[in-house]
Amino acid sequence: MPLEIVITYLETDPDLTPESLYDYYVRYTPQPVAAISLNGYKVADWDEANLPQQPGVYLWLLKDGVELPAIEGYWPQYTCVEVDGRPYRVLYVGQAKTESLYDRVFQMHLKGNPRHSTLCWSLAAIKGMPYSLDEQRKPNLDKDYCQDLRSWLRDNCILIYKVCKNKADIDEEESRQIQAFTPPLNLAHNPLKQTDPYIQRVSKYRHVSGGYKDASASRWDITKIIPFILIAGGALTLLYFALQ
Repeated sequence: MPLEIVITYLETDPDLTPESLYDYYVRYTPQPVAAISLNGYKVADWDEANLPQQPGVYLWLLKDGVELPAIEGYWPQYTCVEVDGRPYRVLYVGQAKTESLYDRVFQMHLKGNPRHSTLCWSLAAIKGMPYSLDEQRKPNLDKDYCQDLRSWLRDNCILIYKVCKNKADIDEEESRQIQAFTPPLNLAHNPLKQTDPYIQRVSKYRHVSGGYKDASASRWDITKIIPFILIAGGALTLLYFALQ
């Protein structure tokens, strides 16, 4: 990584530590293409909503140039899979077992409701969306933010899927893909859950109302109102002397 980039990050990221600087290095290093067969997987078409009414396993993949936000100075690390000759970063692996692939993806994930989608819950948490947690510790999020999540997924991801005719094979297939790709938004079955700092923080902030709040963003909001505070203070000073 160029020295000027390191200096810039150290100056601008309030949460950056020497320990997390390695994550920046990884971010600018070409990611490996996982040596695993994805025979039987197809690319979903958002416009035609062509996912089958059958059970199976699916992978959400990030498009080029799309980044998840850092959490406390840590960036997600990815493994890539090659699709049509191009590498894509694996974001999340899921299964449709009690419902069809169509219902799971279009009626749950793409509704953007974190109550019915752990993928959306994780995204809401790392984006700091204002959800609350009920007595069962399940998230409740305003429909406008759900729409934002839906749009984000459609605009920034592609989805590949595989039909599993035998439901008994679904758990094994999902687990195999999670262990192979270690996606940053998968918690269950992920071998990096106990060691990867980003995955650990995704798990932590999912169970915090409103998710992760970027400290630098909070400071920026405060600086926006400083001029108004100074103006109000000046007005009060003038009023004080006028009344003397």
